Amino acid sequence: MMIGKPPEDVIDRESEVGRILKAMTDKKANANFALIGHRRIGKSTILQKVKRELEKENHAAGCIPVYVDLGEYRYSPVELAEVLTEELTRAYARGLPKASQLLSKITSSLGQLAEIRRLRARFLAKLDSTGQPAIEIDPYIKDRDSKYDRALDNFFEYANRISEASKKRVVIMIDEFQHVTEYSKYDGLENILDFLRAVLERRKNVSFIVSGSRIHYLRNILGEGGSPLFGHFAIIEVKPLAKEYAIDLFSKSNPRATAQDCEDAYSLVDGHPFYLVMLAEAQTEGESVKETYQRILTSTTGALYLYVNYIVTEDLPNYKSTNYRRVLESLAAGEKTISELAKDADIRLTHLPRLLTKLIEYDLVRKEGGRYFIVDKVVRDYFKMRSQP
Repeated sequence: MMIGKPPEDVIDRESEVGRILKAMTDKKANANFALIGHRRIGKSTILQKVKRELEKENHAAGCIPVYVDLGEYRYSPVELAEVLTEELTRAYARGLPKASQLLSKITSSLGQLAEIRRLRARFLAKLDSTGQPAIEIDPYIKDRDSKYDRALDNFFEYANRISEASKKRVVIMIDEFQHVTEYSKYDGLENILDFLRAVLERRKNVSFIVSGSRIHYLRNILGEGGSPLFGHFAIIEVKPLAKEYAIDLFSKSNPRATAQDCEDAYSLVDGHPFYLVMLAEAQTEGESVKETYQRILTSTTGALYLYVNYIVTEDLPNYKSTNYRRVLESLAAGEKTISELAKDADIRLTHLPRLLTKLIEYDLVRKEGGRYFIVDKVVRDYFKMRSQP
């Protein structure tokens, strides 16, 4: 489900973009990055900005970037490998002179790729001695549902070969990276994190930039010492916009907004760019920002109502008929200790640790100083308004 889309304009993200670009275009650096932050906070916008800038570098000297949203291929590692292979081949071709004989050969190879995918056959991609992609149907795979690691392994080796042939850095950008663990149910990818560590350890002039919204989980797999991926990524946490940039975004999204409207918007949703834009675009003439906020958060057709309901049900299917709803409605009224929560939500104390652990894993709830609270102000207000008579 997509409510709105990432804006192309980058506001208050110059530091993150600049840091990544500097590392990617530095021939001596060999860095990978992980952008983590709440949903719709601006991670994809940063990735797209980096990609556009690196595409300029491709023509000059430096990088061959490819981007994929893993959420679209979370149930198909083979399709992910195929899409990445095709995108990388296209990006490789864009960096070649228009009169190059190799370019015409690569164009032919892209036609082969499209035809093989249309036939739903698997393929292997290699480079010959001239740097031309050689596309072959995989003779070892009869059943499309066996040995999924072979398809991904082939792509990552192909990326290494492209970097060698072009003498440029290949930059693989993977959005919604938290879905990668869903591949562990496929043959050959049961230990997906170990598989990725092996890929990272044998990469050549290839860098990875990943992003994801499961902050708690991504910190664990990327930043904890016991994880196979520990030490392989520099983590950048993408935070809400600073107040001046948040107000600027709101006023640009709603040219009729007064200075007070901008202040009210920031007080309601902080510097969350998606919430600011949805609020700005929904405000009607004669309606205060607070009235707009309440309307789009309580109406079943309101943008914020739809969005909050989506993110909660995605993580907690059927939450409305479970104790999760009671926990969230209780915490919406204010932070609580576990004993206070048990009493207020009328849930047995022994049942709460499991519920709270799950809510923390999905970044809906946080614990500080022995007290639990809802992380997102808009999610908090959603449940607070729902629980009011």
